[in-house]
Amino acid sequence: GRAIDGVTMVPLPAFRAAYAQSVSSLRATGAYLVTATIPDVTLSPFANAIPPYVVNPSTGQPVLIGGQTVPLLGPTGPLAAGSKVTLGASSLLAKGVGIPAALGGSGQPLPDEVILDPSELAIIRDRVDAINASIREIAGAASVPVLDLNAFTTDLLTNGFSYAGVTLDGAFLTGGLVGFDGIHPTEIG
Repeated sequence: GRAIDGVTMVPLPAFRAAYAQSVSSLRATGAYLVTATIPDVTLSPFANAIPPYVVNPSTGQPVLIGGQTVPLLGPTGPLAAGSKVTLGASSLLAKGVGIPAALGGSGQPLPDEVILDPSELAIIRDRVDAINASIREIAGAASVPVLDLNAFTTDLLTNGFSYAGVTLDGAFLTGGLVGFDGIHPTEIG
């Protein structure tokens, strides 16, 4: 739930150095290499399974007041539009944390650790783009083919895929592509 360079995100110069060294070392073995870009984790169920607004637990539908959804409570008040609530918030929400007291919740805010606000999302997406550009550049200079796993994963999570008569998509627990942690693929995925 936090985008902190050097803490929750690898610094780009450190990534580039380690990646270049890895490619160089592997090329020196004479092995045939193929590499891949990294997926945008902000598209995963981990960051999308829980809506940023209050949901009626009996119906699964958004609670509306005056025709508008009621945002969950974060560290600075109601969550800003475009915020994401991570799966880390699920046990807190079950206790009423993040839900306004007027709607039966505790009125306590969700901690920052389980919220990705729009600025953090932008930082993460920019880092994914920068890492992927580095992968393409470093691999290209070493004549290593690059699979665009980011585009492939984005398409799968967004549009789904039919396989053997079964439609798989990025829905948490029911989509079939992503495991229980909301990030890593299942065996099928």
